[in-house]
Amino acid sequence: MKQKLYCPHCGRCLGECYSSDGSSECRMLVNMPTRLRKKCFVHDMKCMKCKKEVYILMEFKEN
Repeated sequence: MKQKLYCPHCGRCLGECYSSDGSSECRMLVNMPTRLRKKCFVHDMKCMKCKKEVYILMEFKEN
């Protein structure tokens, strides 16, 4: 599964997320999530265009 990640502020494409199965999910967030699940990873970065901080949340869905 291939998913493009866009900046929630300006809409610029920041990259792509590839996953081998359908149980993973990537989301772009404006604020740091307060509660995290067991199988998730949060990466923060700044958008090259608008210079605002965004958070990429990658997680596996529970079956």
